[in-house]
Amino acid sequence: MIDNDFDNLKDIEAQLIERAWQDEAFRQALLSNPKAVIEAELGNKLPEELQITVLEETPNLIYMVLPMNPDQLTEPDLSDEELDLVAGGSMFTVMGPNRLSVCIICPGAKKPR
Repeated sequence: MIDNDFDNLKDIEAQLIERAWQDEAFRQALLSNPKAVIEAELGNKLPEELQITVLEETPNLIYMVLPMNPDQLTEPDLSDEELDLVAGGSMFTVMGPNRLSVCIICPGAKKPR
């Protein structure tokens, strides 16, 4: 399980990638079922609608994440209750030297226990 004392999500990213580099079974699980693996590592259930994709780069294949264009968002204003659900959400992308990339978007994410 991921250590419980982080300064921020970059620490989580680093720990996931380091473990994937050191543990082939963990790497394979992270690639095949990232949401379940990350939930297990964080000790928290992630929102059902949250999708997580883990891609592994190679020397001849590089991925670029293109964020959503904020000008194209046409969502209605959120209620106070909806705002509470998304407050403190975060997104992080990790690309390491061995080209394992993780991109996670966590609306309303809470610091892992």
